[in-house]
Amino acid sequence: MGHDHGDDGGHGPTRRQALASWDWGRVVGWTNALRVVAGVASVAIGALLALETVGVASLL
Repeated sequence: MGHDHGDDGGHGPTRRQALASWDWGRVVGWTNALRVVAGVASVAIGALLALETVGVASLL
C-alpha cells in the first residue's frame, strides 16, 4: 500500500511539471512571435516615416 502511494506521488508532480513546462513553452513561443511581429512593424513604420519625410522634403 505504501508502495502504491509512493508511485502515485511520483506520477503526480512529473505530469504537472510536464504540463507546466509545455504551457511555459507556449507562452515563450507566443512572446517570441509577438516580439518578431513588433520588430517587423516598427521597422515598417520607421521606413514609412522615412519615405514620408523624404517625400514631403522633395515636395517642398
